[in-house]
Amino acid sequence: MLILDEEHLLRQLGMTAARIQSYVNRYFFEPVGLTVSCGMILHLLEHLGPITSSEILKHTGGTKSNISQRLRFLERLNYITREENNSEDKRLVTIQLTEKGHELYQSLQNTLLASAKKFEAELQITDEEKAVCQRVISKINNFIDANHENICQRLCHLKESK
Repeated sequence: MLILDEEHLLRQLGMTAARIQSYVNRYFFEPVGLTVSCGMILHLLEHLGPITSSEILKHTGGTKSNISQRLRFLERLNYITREENNSEDKRLVTIQLTEKGHELYQSLQNTLLASAKKFEAELQITDEEKAVCQRVISKINNFIDANHENICQRLCHLKESK
């Protein structure tokens, strides 16, 4: 297995990420009536909020429709609130966690972190292996952040230049 092959590595990472997301969704978010997308939004609001839906869209890579649906859902459950900005542009609405949303986020975070620690211990990942994984993941995320506007064109260009 050629782990260093770009296409193979990305395919492996993509498949692994999808599997992890499926398990996280099934065992952590579904029991409390949420999805991974909702969890990502709660995470962003906890760490960056209050922010706009456009900022959430930029950080999650979701679609406008999906983010709007998730925000309406979280608002109905009183996990978030929307506040009109005092600027002249009335379309600018900031979104923030409610106390209930903050408490839910903390509970989910504690459960996920405890499970992640157990998972890492069972995998017996060394500090060196963990550091390498973190560097690769950081490199991928930095690339995506720097190229989110034109990632399709960039990736197609990379493929053609081989």
